[in-house]
Amino acid sequence: MRNRELLKRIDAHLERADQRWASIDEEIRLTREEIRLSREQRQEHAEMHADLRVFTRDMMSRMERVTQQHAAAMRDMRDDSLAHRQALLRLLDRLGPGDSPSAA
Repeated sequence: MRNRELLKRIDAHLERADQRWASIDEEIRLTREEIRLSREQRQEHAEMHADLRVFTRDMMSRMERVTQQHAAAMRDMRDDSLAHRQALLRLLDRLGPGDSPSAA
């Protein structure tokens, strides 16, 4: 009788150990799945960052071209303004004191 009780107790311990091992195996499986998903996400993020770098580089290049075009246009406008101002001053220099339309 004592041996049967001892065997029952051993079987119960083994059953609990099997349940714990099954739980541990499931945790290991879940951990591996999380690691796999994490690696996939890391790869996706790396690809997104690479795409973003290309996009940003393209945008910066376009902005640089547009800025250079605007700067050139501003220089042209400044040069035109200076030429107009100089022409206006030459005209004013040629006018005598009584030659202005407001003197009439």
